[in-house]
Amino acid sequence: MKIKPPKSIPDQIYGYLLERIQTGEIESGDRLIETQLAESLETSRTPVREAFRRLEQGGIVERLPQGGVRVTPVTIETAEEIFGIRGLLEPYAIRLACERITMEDIQKLKQIKTLAEDLIKSVTIEREEKIKQVFKLNTQFHDIIYQATDSSYLVKLINDLRDIVLRLRAMGLRRNSAWRTAWQEHGQLIVFLETRNKEKASELMKKHVEHAKSDVAAYASASSQEKK
Repeated sequence: MKIKPPKSIPDQIYGYLLERIQTGEIESGDRLIETQLAESLETSRTPVREAFRRLEQGGIVERLPQGGVRVTPVTIETAEEIFGIRGLLEPYAIRLACERITMEDIQKLKQIKTLAEDLIKSVTIEREEKIKQVFKLNTQFHDIIYQATDSSYLVKLINDLRDIVLRLRAMGLRRNSAWRTAWQEHGQLIVFLETRNKEKASELMKKHVEHAKSDVAAYASASSQEKK
């Protein structure tokens, strides 16, 4: 990878590392060293240090006494806590979105759902590429709902957890069985948003978060068994 504009160099390095961690190319427990990374990316240590700082703030990496950072392992306790918070925030978000979402945003959600379903059915796209694309569409879907709440405070709370939530979401989506269930639920959410049915939307979102938690737990369990 070579660093180039228009994004700032720290932003590019941060995005590059975050994506590699989310996809599992950089695994839990892996150590990252400023000098080595700066050399491989053909940049100075300063933007690498800034990228590390941002990843640390998001709970993605942790500082090591001997220097550099380590990718923070995802524990069952971490997943339980994060999904517990999501279980409170996201049903509230969908209730607000039911009141405030525009028809234009609903059409965008429908388009994303169609793209995701076509992608899942595809037999020509390799699995790893399919996972990356499904992940991006899933993130776009939820971001539209968050923005539709028109609540700056709620969006800030959600964004504060964004890095770790996206990492967990990426882990859950590595289970093929999660894809169809997630997008079936997304389809139902669109119906409830379009009909402004706050109660059913909130109830379904709680189930959606629970299913996501189960997918992460199953994937983490299977991964730990493979490493034994």
